Amino acid sequence: RDPAHKQVIPYLVLRDAGRYFLMRRTRAGGDERLHERYSIGVGGHLNPGDGDIRTGLLREWHEELEAAFVPDFRLVGLLNDDETEVGQVHLGIVFVAEAGGRPARVRETDKLSGGFASPDQVAALRDRLETWSALVFDFLEGPGQAVR
Repeated sequence: RDPAHKQVIPYLVLRDAGRYFLMRRTRAGGDERLHERYSIGVGGHLNPGDGDIRTGLLREWHEELEAAFVPDFRLVGLLNDDETEVGQVHLGIVFVAEAGGRPARVRETDKLSGGFASPDQVAALRDRLETWSALVFDFLEGPGQAVR
């Protein structure tokens, strides 16, 4: 919670045929600032044993999702948001991956619920998205659609 030290967060947006894997955080999650918020990002804090960003992202993938595949994680960029209490202490390393028609579901169903949603469905919940998800969604769906 100290803004003098930012924690690095690998943050993955999983898509399938233009749809986004959209999750809702329950009150059972660890960070009360994110309770009942929606997210298009899979990820979390790096652990000391992760070694690097991609290994941490792979660990988060296996912790948060049940899927019989591991997608190609494509780096999109950095996400820094000092406007919110959560953003002030975190730096996102944003990746995008494609499910390619393969199923994925939430592993920690006590903390999360979710599934694939169209861009219109995500946009309809924009005011309930976590700040990072709103920023990334706007970037991906905005003018020129930056990342395909």
